[in-house]
Amino acid sequence: MFTIATSLLSKLTVVVTVIGLLDFVSFLVGASYLGGDAVNGKIEGGRFYLFGPYHGTKAFHEVSQAIFEYSRWHAYSLIIIWPLMIVLGIAAQRAEKRVKS
Repeated sequence: MFTIATSLLSKLTVVVTVIGLLDFVSFLVGASYLGGDAVNGKIEGGRFYLFGPYHGTKAFHEVSQAIFEYSRWHAYSLIIIWPLMIVLGIAAQRAEKRVKS
């Protein structure tokens, strides 16, 4: 029973880790392309601003609401998936130790 659960946990850990790494790389590419991210940005007077390196300097620059929301949710996905990767990794290691002993 433990070996099946351990095997599934290990596979789940690998899948979540691959997704997390791809999500991180796509966030970096997206933030670089867009010139920043919404987590550090702001909403002022119904206008949406990303903050980050834009044309060589760190500054706020206006974007559409759709781009702002995309950037915000993409950053939130990282906040969720990275701790999940860590917890699954620890759980998989502990499960493997229990099966071996």
